[in-house]
Formats: sequence, structure tokens, C-alpha cells
Amino acid sequence: MVDVTLGLALRSAREAFLTSGDIAGCGGDIPAPVRAELATSWRRSVLHGLRPDRLAVPYEGELDFSGRFADAARPDADRLSDDLADTGVTLLLADEQARLLDRRVTDLSQRVRLDTFLVAPGFQHSEEHAGTNAIGTALRQRSPVAVAGGEHFAETLTELACAAAPVTDPATGQVAGAIGLTCPAETASPLMLPLVKQAAREIEQRLAGAASAASRVLFASFVQARRRAKEPLGSVSHPTMHTTASAALIL
Repeated sequence: MVDVTLGLALRSAREAFLTSGDIAGCGGDIPAPVRAELATSWRRSVLHGLRPDRLAVPYEGELDFSGRFADAARPDADRLSDDLADTGVTLLLADEQARLLDRRVTDLSQRVRLDTFLVAPGFQHSEEHAGTNAIGTALRQRSPVAVAGGEHFAETLTELACAAAPVTDPATGQVAGAIGLTCPAETASPLMLPLVKQAAREIEQRLAGAASAASRVLFASFVQARRRAKEPLGSVSHPTMHTTASAALIL
């Protein structure tokens, strides 16, 4: 549950921050009760030229929810969305640019509410565009984060509580996307953050398994082709390369 007194304190802290210090530079001092990691995010939001009273996020209507991240995330998204049915909690999946790829919400009123806040597939909620928010901030700092009520930079989003965790592709070491949960601020649960952290770990394990399977298939194909090859031969994927001795000299 969101503490009303805390919500008022956060609103006052944001107003004090925006009216003090060198806002055009690094922003003024951010008083308690704003957590340190979110204070840093608020400063980044200001440096991006954002204002709390405006939320204008880019929209791309033709995002393709396919590929390795989508395939790895789908089982966890299916399981979690089933477990969370009728709880008022919505599951979100975003790509590495914080563009929302998938949203699992069963309650019509919640769907309409999220649409109003632009928390819907196709919208990009990076910190650069939406300010401090769970999906964008988790991707920016490459670590899980919960953002509730007045901790959001955009005033519109203060009616929500969100938790998100980035997903790193073990094959590349790069962030592949993020998984998040959101609900009305007044019904937030501290369990949302552990849930997304566990889901992110499971997605990463699935990505690792898929990469291993792909590497095995590639090596088997290379061995088969090598038996017939008379010229230098190589096979390359990220991060694996197989070559014959003559091809190694060339590469």
C-alpha cells in the first residue's frame, strides 16, 4: 500500500528539486525521502529536458514481438500473467530500447487506465522520454528497480506503482529487454520486485540454453560440411567461430 504522507512528501521533494539549484545543469539538491538511485534518475530526467507536468513518449505501431528475447520471455509472461489474473497487476515486456512489446492485462478498467497513461504496446518508456519509471530506469541502470507513486518523475505516472528487471543475453552480454509489473499505486505490493527479478533470471537461463543449442547445431553443421570441403571453411555466429586450419590462416 502507498503511504499518503509519503506521497505528499515525495511531491514536495520533487517541487523543491525543480525550483532549487542549477536545473539547467545537474539539478538542485533532492531531499529525503527520495531514494538515492531515484534521485540520480530524477537528475537524468531533468538533463533530458523533461518536465513532470508533461508526458510525451514516442509510439511505434509496428513493433515485431519475435526473436530470441521474445521466445525466451514468452513462457514466463504466460505463467506470470495466468498467476496474476484478477489481481489488478499487469505484466509488461519491453525491448532494450524500453519500447513496450507486450502487455498482459485482464481488467478492462485497468486497460483503459494504462492506455490513458500511454503504458501500452508500441510506446517507448525510456528515461530519455518518460523520465523516472521502472522499465526505463531498470534498463538505464542495468539493475532491478521499483518505482511507486510520487517516485515517478512524470506526474501522470504517479498513480501507478511499477517494478522491473533488465534481462541480459548471456551470449552477448548485452541487455536484451526488460520484464515489469505495474498496478495502481494504492494496491502496490513489495513482492512485485522479487517476482520480476526471478522472472528475469529464468529468461536469461532460457536465453543461455537457446544459445548453447544453437552452438551445438552450428558445430554439427560445420563438421558435416568440413568432410566435403576442399577449400578453406569457416562458420561464424556470436560469439562462436569454427574454422579449418587453412581458413584460420586467412582469418
